Amino acid sequence: MLSVGSTDDLSGVKFVYGSVRSPSGAAMVPFSARDATGSGVFSATIAIPARGETGDWFVANLQIVDKAENALALAFARATVPEGGALRVVSSESDATAPDVHRVSIVKGSVGAGEKNQIVVDVDDDRSGVALVTGAFQSPSKSAFIPFTCTHNGESPSWEGDVAIPENADCGEWTLRQLRVVDKANNSAFLSMDSPQVGRVSFVVSGGGGCDSEPPVVDAMYFSPTAVSNAAAAEITVTVTAHDDGSGVASLSGWIDGPIAANGQSPRIYFECAPDPKDKDAPMTARITVPQFAGKGTWRVTLAQVADKARNTRAYNRDDPALRDASFTVD
Repeated sequence: MLSVGSTDDLSGVKFVYGSVRSPSGAAMVPFSARDATGSGVFSATIAIPARGETGDWFVANLQIVDKAENALALAFARATVPEGGALRVVSSESDATAPDVHRVSIVKGSVGAGEKNQIVVDVDDDRSGVALVTGAFQSPSKSAFIPFTCTHNGESPSWEGDVAIPENADCGEWTLRQLRVVDKANNSAFLSMDSPQVGRVSFVVSGGGGCDSEPPVVDAMYFSPTAVSNAAAAEITVTVTAHDDGSGVASLSGWIDGPIAANGQSPRIYFECAPDPKDKDAPMTARITVPQFAGKGTWRVTLAQVADKARNTRAYNRDDPALRDASFTVD
C-alpha cells in the first residue's frame, strides 16, 4: 500500500497518480491513489508482479492535480525519491530482463484496402514468460498508423496479431514502426525501426479503396462564451470546422492550457469531439467545464489532433493559424 499525503490551499486535491519502477528501470507498475476518508491521504495498492526484480523499487513519477486542473508533476531517481517512496522486493526467481524478440514476419506481402493482414512475432522470456506484444504499422505518407495486439499461439514461441486495413487506406508500402514486448514481471522493451527485427518488416496495400494519404484539415476553432468567471464552475462550448477530401473526418481531440502557475506548470483541460452522424459537414462541438477557482487569464488550445477514417492524422499547435481564435478568458 502506497500512501501520499497532499494538500491544496484552495480548490482541493482531485487526482494523485504515478508509477513505481524496478531497480533496473525495465519494469513499471502504474498506480492511481484515492482519498477514501477525506483526510488528505491518498492510498493505492501496488501489485508487485510474481518474479519481480529483487532490489529497491521506487516511485519514479508522481502527478497531483487539484480541482482547478492545476498540476504538480514530479520525477524521481532512486537516490532522490522522498522518504517512504521505496520498498525492498525479494524474489528467489528475480526477473530483471525484458523478453527477447527473435523474428518478426508478416503473413501477406500484399493486401487490399479493407482487408486484414497478420503479423507473427517470435518472442520468448527466460523467466516469467511473455505477457504482452503490441505495435503499429505506419503508412507510406507517414500520416497514418494501424495499431495491433498479438495473442499467444499455443505452446509455440509465436505471438500473432491481426492488422486491420482501413477501407480507404493509403496505397503503397506500410512499414512496422514500433513493437513493444512485456513479460509477466512487467519488464518491457521497445523496438523501433532501427532494430533489425523491426526495420525490414512491411506489406503493400495494393488498392481497393480511395488510397487516402492526406490527413484532415482544421479550418477554424472557437469557444462560446469567450469569457467566464471562476467564482463557480462554468460550461463552454468548443466549435470546430474541419474537412477531409478523402475518407472523411473521424475525430478530433486536444487540450487547453491555462495560465502558467507559480510552479512553472500549466493547468490543462482535455476535450474531444466527433462529426454529427446525421450531418458530416456540420461543425463538430464539445462541451468543457471550466472549474471553480480556475486560474485567471487566457486559456488557449495548445494541441489539437484530427484524424480521418483512413487513420491519417494531423496535429496543430498554438501557433497554427487555424487555432488563432481558440482561446477564452477566465476572470
